[in-house]
Amino acid sequence: MKTSKTYKWELLLWLSLAFFTHQAGRAVLGIVLPDVQRDLNLSSELIGWVPACLSIVLGFMIPVSGILGDRYSRKWIITWTLILGSAATALAGASVGFVTLVLFYSVTSASCEALYAPSGYSLLASFHKETRAVAMSVHQSALYIGVMTCGVIAAAIAERWSWRWSFAAFGLFGVLLGFIAIFRLKDAPHDAAEAAGARDKPGVLESVRALVRIPSALLLTVAFTAIVFVNNIYWFWVPKYLQDPDGMFRMTKTQSSGAFTYHVVAAMATIICGGFITDRFVKRDPKFRLRLQAAAMLLG
Repeated sequence: MKTSKTYKWELLLWLSLAFFTHQAGRAVLGIVLPDVQRDLNLSSELIGWVPACLSIVLGFMIPVSGILGDRYSRKWIITWTLILGSAATALAGASVGFVTLVLFYSVTSASCEALYAPSGYSLLASFHKETRAVAMSVHQSALYIGVMTCGVIAAAIAERWSWRWSFAAFGLFGVLLGFIAIFRLKDAPHDAAEAAGARDKPGVLESVRALVRIPSALLLTVAFTAIVFVNNIYWFWVPKYLQDPDGMFRMTKTQSSGAFTYHVVAAMATIICGGFITDRFVKRDPKFRLRLQAAAMLLG
C-alpha cells in the first residue's frame, strides 16, 4: 500500500491520540478515587485491588499482545482495542460494586491497553526510520498530556455532575476516535511478509528462556518494575491523599489534579528533548540510545 511522504506524521497524530485516550482512561480513577470508594462502599484495601488487578492484567497481556501484533494486522488491533477499551472505560462509570469495576476498568480496559502497545509502537517504527526517536518521544508525551488533561477535565466533570460521567466522557471520546481510526490508519508496507516470517520465530517459552539468560534484560526488568511501583502509588494514591478532608492539604479534585501539572510538563519537555538529542547523536554512536536510557534510569 502506497502512502504519502507526510503520512507518517498523520500516523503519529492518530497513534498519539489513541495512546492519550488509553492513558487518560486509566488516570480517571486516581482523581475520583474518594468518590468511587464512598459511592460503592469499598474499603481502602478493596479499592487498592482495583489498580493492582489492572497492573497484573497488563503484565500478563503484554507478551500475548506482542505475539498477536507479529501475526495479525496492527491497524485492526489498534482500532478495535481502542473502541472496546474505551467502551469498557465508559461502562466503568456504571459500576455497581467491586466486581463490575474490576471487570470493566481493571480487566477489559487494561487488556485493550496492553494489546495496543506493541502494535502501536511497531507500526510507528515501521513508518519512522530517520525520525524514530522524535516520533517515539512525541508519542510518549501523549501519556503526560493525557494524565494532565484527564485530571483537570475529570475533576471538573466529577465536581459538577458525578464521577460516573468522568468515565463516560473519556470512554465515549475514545470510541469515536476508534471509528475515525478505522478509516485513517494504514498498515505498514510488507506487513504480510513480516507476518509470515513471524510464524517461524521462537515461541513464548523459548523467548522466556533466552530472556532469563541475559543479565542486562533481567536488570532492566527489575528497574522498570521499581518504576511501576512508584508510578502506581503516585498516580492512584497521591490525589486521594491531597483530597483527604482530615489531612494536611484538603484540596478539591481540581486543585489536586493541578498539583501534578509541574511534574507532567517537566517530564513531557524532557522526553521530547531526549528524542531530538538521540536522533542527532545516534548516527555517530549506535549505542547512544542505550547509554542515554541507562543514564536517565540511574538519575531517576
